[in-house]
Amino acid sequence: MTPKQLKSRQKYIKASPMKKISSMSKFSRREPNKIKENREVHPNDVFDTFFDFEEDISLMKPSSEQFAMELNRDSESEKEENADYTKEECTIMQEISLKTPVIMG
Repeated sequence: MTPKQLKSRQKYIKASPMKKISSMSKFSRREPNKIKENREVHPNDVFDTFFDFEEDISLMKPSSEQFAMELNRDSESEKEENADYTKEECTIMQEISLKTPVIMG
């Protein structure tokens, strides 16, 4: 291109005003933090003082008594379950032979 052709193609474009250098710019792809406080209720929060908590604990039975009560309750429930059946009502399971196919119905 000749200098005359180059000069004819050039155009004058007015520049836009410059931004203030002191202005703050924020460049972040992350969203601002939006944290919601999920406070879980603890069972001990119902007590106002330590003495209320201590009084509540003193009303509980000792662990040895609680264990004995659970053992008695379990043995009673087993007796009730076993009392419902007689020998005539029980189904005796037969051994499954590996030679014959098992059909589940």
